[in-house]
Amino acid sequence: MAADKCAVCGGAAGGELCELHLEAKKRLERHFEVWRERMGVGWQDYLKRVQGNPATGSAVKEVAAHLRGNPETDKGDPGERSGDGNAGNDDDDDDDGSDEGEGGL
Repeated sequence: MAADKCAVCGGAAGGELCELHLEAKKRLERHFEVWRERMGVGWQDYLKRVQGNPATGSAVKEVAAHLRGNPETDKGDPGERSGDGNAGNDDDDDDDGSDEGEGGL
């Protein structure tokens, strides 16, 4: 897909993703850290769980589906994840109170 089109929705984008889907990708990457630590899940399993979570927003689900289909975005097993794509890992505990990382994104 052309660089000026979002790879998820085809809308106008300054890069690979439009603003909405870029923000959704950043949220996915930030929240993965919590899921990885609390549940020991890998990137692909995390994306699958996010897609199946009814509390997850549609833009995040769309990005998760896009990332699951793209092996270049695989973050590896929980112990193998590199620091790439860690968009502002803030530790201000802004989750929904669930101890299992199942809250919506």
